Amino acid sequence: MREKQGTWDLTLCLAEFAYNNAVNRSRGKSPFDIVHDYSPCTLADLLSLPPDAQVSHPASPFAQNIHDLRAEIQRKIALNNDSYKHSTNMRRRAVSFEVSDFVMA
Repeated sequence: MREKQGTWDLTLCLAEFAYNNAVNRSRGKSPFDIVHDYSPCTLADLLSLPPDAQVSHPASPFAQNIHDLRAEIQRKIALNNDSYKHSTNMRRRAVSFEVSDFVMA
């Protein structure tokens, strides 16, 4: 740990990017998305090249793999969130309050 104490500034930008790109569970958006109204570009956001551009043959399967992996992860996160929602809603009970009721806040 001591040998890495002087190199914190080299990883600070990566930590900042990771924090600003992480989706907050309660807000459903990342801090970057909230401020700029779009998500920052990452390796997973590979764009299609213009038709006249030369495509690297090893890069094409890699890019397709990244796109497929991202789609699979998004699908699994959505299924996981639906599972959490379903299990939480099963234990939820409907409660209604009147104007003069005492409640603990």
